[in-house]
Amino acid sequence: MIRLTINVYKRTETYLGEKKTAQRDKMKEYITRLKLEEMPTSSRRTLSQVIREADRGQRSGIRMIEISLLRSHERLDAQRLLNLKAEIKSDGILKRPIAVDMNTNVVLDGHHRIGALRLLGCSKIPVLFVDYQSPKIGVKTAENGKEYPKHKVIEAALKGELLQPKSTWHYVTFSKEIAHISKIQNLVDVPLEDLK
Repeated sequence: MIRLTINVYKRTETYLGEKKTAQRDKMKEYITRLKLEEMPTSSRRTLSQVIREADRGQRSGIRMIEISLLRSHERLDAQRLLNLKAEIKSDGILKRPIAVDMNTNVVLDGHHRIGALRLLGCSKIPVLFVDYQSPKIGVKTAENGKEYPKHKVIEAALKGELLQPKSTWHYVTFSKEIAHISKIQNLVDVPLEDLK
């Protein structure tokens, strides 16, 4: 187990490159909390690597996670939830993973997919973990498109003081544009039976 921890730490140091010491320390602390046998090394990639893969059309490192471990920051819209439930049930698959902060398990994108899967009796969901502290990820208000503080998203989730449905719009910064965070959530097409 110690050898595995050292190897994972070395790989993580490589991924971090020349980032600030504070970020490196945060990552060290995060790794010590992990159950290493449950998290493949491929899940500990930087957002830059995920974006590069999305640009090249490659499949990102997705992990299957128990829904109960995730923390929402937004409420659900009842009609949207029922429509999505019907669509997923009709398709028989979940097409895309959700995006979740790797440090807090706060859901950034995919609240309605979680709700629909719960209604369909599922307990697991495919997750793309991202580093929410990365400057390449941002959040705007859906109402007026103004930047919204990330710490307020985390705070809403951790305190259980959920925001209105679809009130935030998470985005990723590419070299020449910004795009909704779903841009890095490649298709997974997971059968519903695999999510029960």
